[in-house]
Amino acid sequence: MSFSLTGNQVRGPLRWWYNIAAPRDVADDAPLRERERVRIGKLTSLALFIEIIIMGIASYSTTEDPNKLLLVAYLGIVLSLLIAMMFNRSGKIRIAGVIVVVMIEIGMLLTIVGVPHGQFSSFNLPIFALFIQPLLIAASIFPIELVFPLAAFHIVCICLALTLMPKTPELIEHIRYEPYTAYGMPITLQVFAALVSFIWVRSAREEMHRAETAQEVTRLTQQLADQMLTAAGRQEELERNIEIIRNTLVEVSKGNYQQQVPLTQRDILWPVAFSLNTLINRTRGYREQGQRFEQIDKLLSSLASELRQYRTSRGQSQISVTNSGTGLDLLTVELRNLLQALPADRSIQSQSPDTENLPPRRPLHPGFSAPPEPDTTNRPAPQRTRFSRF
Repeated sequence: MSFSLTGNQVRGPLRWWYNIAAPRDVADDAPLRERERVRIGKLTSLALFIEIIIMGIASYSTTEDPNKLLLVAYLGIVLSLLIAMMFNRSGKIRIAGVIVVVMIEIGMLLTIVGVPHGQFSSFNLPIFALFIQPLLIAASIFPIELVFPLAAFHIVCICLALTLMPKTPELIEHIRYEPYTAYGMPITLQVFAALVSFIWVRSAREEMHRAETAQEVTRLTQQLADQMLTAAGRQEELERNIEIIRNTLVEVSKGNYQQQVPLTQRDILWPVAFSLNTLINRTRGYREQGQRFEQIDKLLSSLASELRQYRTSRGQSQISVTNSGTGLDLLTVELRNLLQALPADRSIQSQSPDTENLPPRRPLHPGFSAPPEPDTTNRPAPQRTRFSRF
């Protein structure tokens, strides 16, 4: 079972530290740049954790030292590391990395300067090996090309410390007879660490890029396969919708205007089906109106025929017209009732009224004579009532 210090499945106290000092995790399928940023942020948080502990111990060890400046310097480094932790949590990893490396360098220089009794002895030579610490951290956080300038800076610091700092007689003799062990070993260690870091980190990052490329190719291949599968499904659904629409149009062409395209809003051709259903409904309405107009026309023709027949024969007193379901049915009923109310034979001549037995008219006002009676003997007979032809 593999264990990762920078993965998303870290648990326990390390996860708690990442939650307060490292950038937030990203998804496993996030771009390589984002995942690399989170990984570097977690490495920076680990370096901060270690350096805070080391500087805390160093600060405690200098509490009894008469030189309080060293204690103040260590406390300042701890404060700077806490500030770098906040930068790292907010995603500003480069700023946090610069603070970490600079504080480690300052701590190393303070350790060299603060040697006991102010004199550098051969027992203090292993301190120079600690310069490898900021070199490795810088190689993990910053671009790998930065390790060579940093190694050169360490070499200069080693040479200046061995040249300018006060030395014990024992170290002076050691440098005179064995300069390689005094100068050569720490300098060789810096060069070796820089080269190994460069080769290791460069190859690791190239492998990561190749893995990312392969992963990207795999992801794109999967996406292409999913798109092809989706396109095939949509093509099948499209063909099915076209077949349903075609069958519906065939039924409509046969006169079945009650037919509808049975598609829902989840189907691809739903807008087309909705438009076709609207068109079919309107066509059905227009067809029904046309049928109603045909019935009206037939009813009018039948009514005109019945009236013409009634006028000709005068023996039929009823109009036998079927109901059409339109407003003309009321007109038919009224005409039927009107014809029923008329007498069957209108050929009898009108006679003059009997005026001989009528009492004489009284004058309208006294003193005035009544107007003469009208002559009714020459009054024409009343005219017959005829129905006009439609």
